[in-house]
Amino acid sequence: MFAKRFTDTCREDVGNNAVREDKRAVSRALKERDAAIARLERALADEREELAALRESLEQARFKAEILEKSYSTQLADARKETGTAEQTVAEQQTLMADQIG
Repeated sequence: MFAKRFTDTCREDVGNNAVREDKRAVSRALKERDAAIARLERALADEREELAALRESLEQARFKAEILEKSYSTQLADARKETGTAEQTVAEQQTLMADQIG
């Protein structure tokens, strides 16, 4: 009878130990999963911040390009106008010189 009780107690201990080990393994797995999720969430937040900074930088670059384009367009129009005026003046002076010579 003592042997049977001892065997039953040992079996219970082995079963309880297995359950405790399983609980520990599950707990470790959950902690690892939670840590991985936290790492990924931090990485995602960092990526979102970087994306926002890049978008802001892109918008600033587009704005500067637009301003420069308008400025250069205005300068080009002014230069063409001045060239046209200069060409007209040269043509008038050539006509006057031709009239004086001829």
